[in-house]
Amino acid sequence: MKPPDTSNLIAGIALGVSALALIVSGFMAWRQNRLQGRLTAIEEERRGEEVEARQRARVTASIPEAQIGKGGLVLTIAVSVMLFR
Repeated sequence: MKPPDTSNLIAGIALGVSALALIVSGFMAWRQNRLQGRLTAIEEERRGEEVEARQRARVTASIPEAQIGKGGLVLTIAVSVMLFR
């Protein structure tokens, strides 16, 4: 059995480590919440820009012909982009 002084010291250290872990956990949750808010604002801004870009541009893709070449099927793809202001 350990002397009482050593047991109290170990219990005090354990309490300190637990309190520190709780404080760090709270700080990290606060920080993550702030970062998530900033990320959400950035995503909303980009989403608005994307909607605006879609209203100004029309992109179409087509496969005009399929050919059988030496290595097998060869597809040619045509892409057209029209920008509106």
